[in-house]
Amino acid sequence: MALRYSPVPLVHYGDDTARLLVDADWRNRFPPEARPIAEAPLTSGRPITVYEPSGEPHWALYYRGAWRRVTSTRDPHTGETRTQMDGTAVPNAVMWKP
Repeated sequence: MALRYSPVPLVHYGDDTARLLVDADWRNRFPPEARPIAEAPLTSGRPITVYEPSGEPHWALYYRGAWRRVTSTRDPHTGETRTQMDGTAVPNAVMWKP
């Protein structure tokens, strides 16, 4: 077994332990104007941006008790863009942005 030396310390004491917490400040994953999902408009016909806990954004509409993803597809023959729900749900939306 070979010993490996790392330039990064693996043991931290005192105030350094707060630095080790993964995503200690969860607000950094979302834009500053994002709001909790409980405040999102449920009866709107206009898609909004919703965020998963990891901070991944999706365009979505609230439909049949869940947030459904909305995608835009372009017709290659006419050049027309069509926006529609693609049938997948956002599993755990936690924040939204108007």
